[in-house]
Amino acid sequence: MIQARQYHGECNNPDTDRDGAHDVDEIRDLDPVTPGIQNPFDPMDPDSTGDSFQDTADGVPDGRNDYDGDGMTNADEFAWGTNPLDPSSFAQLPVVTVIGSCALVMLFVSSVGAATRLVRRRLPRERHE
Repeated sequence: MIQARQYHGECNNPDTDRDGAHDVDEIRDLDPVTPGIQNPFDPMDPDSTGDSFQDTADGVPDGRNDYDGDGMTNADEFAWGTNPLDPSSFAQLPVVTVIGSCALVMLFVSSVGAATRLVRRRLPRERHE
């Protein structure tokens, strides 16, 4: 049996309630192993949850809260592809290293998988007037 949540958002706005979390993330099942749709967020209510598994409004938009208490906002978790209901699912911020004056190296590590990116770019030369 497929369960669905009824939702009537705005066609041209990916974040109807303007809470910083896209509607599609606020209605999708965040734990497909558990029966029913596991998602405490509401795309029509900008403040339906709080921090640390609080299921009531706290005066902060849902996208700026940290529902699972892992140090990342819900909006950042959705953007990085981690799960805002799982405190062991988080992304480490990029490590940036400057090598000399010509290279920038960024390393991204995620707890959800072995996704690692290495990016090298030339830094702009300093201009002397």
